Amino acid sequence: MSADGSHALRALDQAIRGDPAGLSFIEQTATVYVLDAASTPGSLQVYGWWNFLNEALNDIERHEAEGRVVSPAHVRLLSTVTRRVARRRPSVDRGLVAACIENAASASAASSGLLADGAAARALLAGNDGLRDRTLGRVAAIAFDVGPARASSSLADPIA
Repeated sequence: MSADGSHALRALDQAIRGDPAGLSFIEQTATVYVLDAASTPGSLQVYGWWNFLNEALNDIERHEAEGRVVSPAHVRLLSTVTRRVARRRPSVDRGLVAACIENAASASAASSGLLADGAAARALLAGNDGLRDRTLGRVAAIAFDVGPARASSSLADPIA
């Protein structure tokens, strides 16, 4: 599978090939959140597994729409890690996001200024909750779609 231009599929590919950086990225993305204050100056974004999964699903669907094949190994790794992360209670995810925000606020003057009033932190927590709900809903829709179009999809591969 060619993961050209696809951050998510490239990371999955590296992990499947046993690359330590790819394995580390997948593990860290599944267990911690990162506060991004640099990509869009003056705006904060929390990045974690739900962001990565959403990006990976978009990439898989785009590849398939272009007639390219996505390896079942990529889908299995994605589903295995997702199953593990989805088993965490939402309160645990909120705690991980809160820890990320607290760490970023204490480590960076730029982040602490943007988080000073607490509204931004609440928005980041709510945004991650919403992304978790939407992404799990998307996974459920994929899992229960038995139509002919989905039957030929890489995402239709039965995962043990």
